[in-house]
Amino acid sequence: MKPISTAILLLFMLLHAPALLSAEPNATRPQQLPPSTHPALDFTLLNGAPFEHWYSFFIDGKKVGFEHNRLSMSEGLLTLNSEVSFDFGEKGIQHYIAHVVARAAVWPEIVSVRFEAQDSLIADEAPAEKYGKKVWAVVASFDDAGKKKTERQSFPLPADLMHDYLAHHIALFMPREKGACLHYTCLAAGENMGPAAIHCTGSESIEINGVKTAVTAYDKYMSGQKATTRWIDARGVIVRNDYGGNTTISVLSTRDEALKDLSPKIKPPRKF
Repeated sequence: MKPISTAILLLFMLLHAPALLSAEPNATRPQQLPPSTHPALDFTLLNGAPFEHWYSFFIDGKKVGFEHNRLSMSEGLLTLNSEVSFDFGEKGIQHYIAHVVARAAVWPEIVSVRFEAQDSLIADEAPAEKYGKKVWAVVASFDDAGKKKTERQSFPLPADLMHDYLAHHIALFMPREKGACLHYTCLAAGENMGPAAIHCTGSESIEINGVKTAVTAYDKYMSGQKATTRWIDARGVIVRNDYGGNTTISVLSTRDEALKDLSPKIKPPRKF
């Protein structure tokens, strides 16, 4: 496997799914996905103040890091800044930053993505043209045995492409309606793409920081399997994220609480 793919897929395995996407870009959507309802996305919710929230990050019930997300819109462009850093035991400190820009139209058309990992990899991704056809182009700079290297990749661009980091937040703009389901092609890392869906499973009551909270739940499916779940409260705030199997989660908190009692090896958060 190429170095860029190894580095970026590490993040995907750690945070976003119990199984890697394996479908080809043009593969038929598997039957396991809930049926699409073609829900409209209401980006006007971002016409006011940005959505900015901090989360305490847990693995197996132990707080090990923080997550910080900021979502804003200006002049029709949706901008997501996301940072997560956590102590993964013997595997060391994991630190990832994503910057995603998309046109907030009927479909969130990706303009650009910058992904940083472990202070050793920076990948810039964006739509481009190659031989008269639309492609997704990636330029990555990374450390390889102490040497700086650059790698370039490109591959066919599906019309319904959505980057995985942005997909994690799209439920905010979907109807609070049980059964609402959005189908798309998920780009997780490099050319690792596959059919995906975000499906509203309805209202629940969960405990957040010791308080019973009324929420609406959204499951994200990739390659026919449920991969992650988000819970959104009545204010329209994601209050809990389950990144797979209820063992890796993040829970809404204040900035101070999210950064409290962390490993001294975790660097201070980036200013967005």
